[in-house]
Amino acid sequence: MREPRRRGWALLVVVTLAGALSCGPTVTAPPATPSSPVVVPAGDSAPPPTLSPQAVEEATQFRKRYGLRSDEAWIEDVSREPSARVGVDEFGVPLMPFELAALHARRTDRDVLGQIRDYGSLHSGDYAGAYADERVSMGFVLMFKDNVEQHRTTLTNLLPTEIQLDVRDVEWSLVDLARFQKRVEADRTWTGALGVRYQTAGHRITEDFVYVLYLGPQEAGPWIKARYGNPTWLSVERSGPLPWAGPRGDLVIDVVDGQGAPVANLWCEFKPEDPAAEEGGEMVFGTDERGRCVLRGLPAVAYRITLHRWVDNDHYEPIKELRVALRSPQTVVHVTIDPDQAASPSP
Repeated sequence: MREPRRRGWALLVVVTLAGALSCGPTVTAPPATPSSPVVVPAGDSAPPPTLSPQAVEEATQFRKRYGLRSDEAWIEDVSREPSARVGVDEFGVPLMPFELAALHARRTDRDVLGQIRDYGSLHSGDYAGAYADERVSMGFVLMFKDNVEQHRTTLTNLLPTEIQLDVRDVEWSLVDLARFQKRVEADRTWTGALGVRYQTAGHRITEDFVYVLYLGPQEAGPWIKARYGNPTWLSVERSGPLPWAGPRGDLVIDVVDGQGAPVANLWCEFKPEDPAAEEGGEMVFGTDERGRCVLRGLPAVAYRITLHRWVDNDHYEPIKELRVALRSPQTVVHVTIDPDQAASPSP
């Protein structure tokens, strides 16, 4: 089993682009959620599974933001292309060499962005932020709450002709958003009443709302937003459940075929039935040469386990599903699969 896929593409993108594209939006990364247990490798013969829905979504958002082709079929094709690995190393997502070259060719100008922001500070009641537009060279996105056409005309006349402006009409100014954020930060009495943990509040420069991050049940999100009257300026975002406080245990899955021979290189996917036991992460667990998959330190709850095999050097497909009630300190499960399911079809 190969190493697990990279995590945190969005964070890597933010760090890398600051140098590669000279100027870009300032993004506040949410706190990391608790990670999954350490993976038990099963050898190097099995390729990694196809992209998870989260990885596809991250790649889609990156590509849309930078004006690259963003349909899912293309994203999957690129992820399987060895030459696209250089994109992961530099920007956090797989990119074809010609896409990488296109990103490198784009230019922006810190001085121009500074001029735009200085202009915005003179019109603070209208101004809602500005950032470099990575879709085009010398492009900038500007947001204003009021008098949008007037500001568009003025800035078009002030700035060099090669500058490309995307001027947008939004609901709230930066002054408004700062006031809203301060209100949230000063009022966190709801955390105890709702049984959640407040993490942070902030404003991303590309967005026209204040976000609140919390740990706790999914249903707490609407309750938090309702406390403020369900305003358009507020987005409540769940980072994950509260840290698991109950017992933990090791889950061992032994897989054999009809003749009792161990089945290696199966991907063991697991999902807790209790949402409070979800701990995030995208680690890949697989059966080793003994047909054994070991998941250590899991919350001791019931799990839905799905075993997958690698097909045609292209993707994983499910071959067996089972329900396991994990008991502390360890639960061992013996699974027998049909011989035709154990074998991976040839291309």
